[in-house]
Amino acid sequence: ELTAEFCQKTGCDRLILGGTEDNLAQFKGMLPKALQEQVVGSFSIDITAPETEVLARSLEVIKEAERRREEELVERMITAAAKGGAGVIGLADTLGAVYEGRVHILLVAEGYRAKGYLCSKCGYITAQKKEKCPFCGGEVRQIDDAVDLIVRRVLDSGGQVEVVEDSPALEKAGSIGAILRY
Repeated sequence: ELTAEFCQKTGCDRLILGGTEDNLAQFKGMLPKALQEQVVGSFSIDITAPETEVLARSLEVIKEAERRREEELVERMITAAAKGGAGVIGLADTLGAVYEGRVHILLVAEGYRAKGYLCSKCGYITAQKKEKCPFCGGEVRQIDDAVDLIVRRVLDSGGQVEVVEDSPALEKAGSIGAILRY
């Protein structure tokens, strides 16, 4: 009851459990089903362990949970793109979705940079060099980092951005892509 009350007051949506093996199983079993589903990991640790050890073990669990979540998003994006659904992969298709305001979650490989071309009149961004903007006829100039501009546009339109560490699947898909709103 105290855990449920704490989570409700603080708005926590993920839990990590630490304790002895017996206590972990017993405690998890006592949690309401909704809270059991929020448990992202656990670790066995002695009750007398120093705070620094508890923190270090907790951070390991958090990092692994985040890695799993990122990989699930990458897999969801690639599958949706392959089926012609609500997903795009690669710079060109991602730029198109950003321009149309359809990006729900942008996924970018950590450190990924790519040049692009920006219309100085309407703000259209493309991966292909163009003399004139296909939408307004404005001048198009090269920009060194289209990814930074994409990130800003997605955030400005209410989308989410996930910078993904060490994902061979995302790198194979062009190091950038998106899960679309529609």
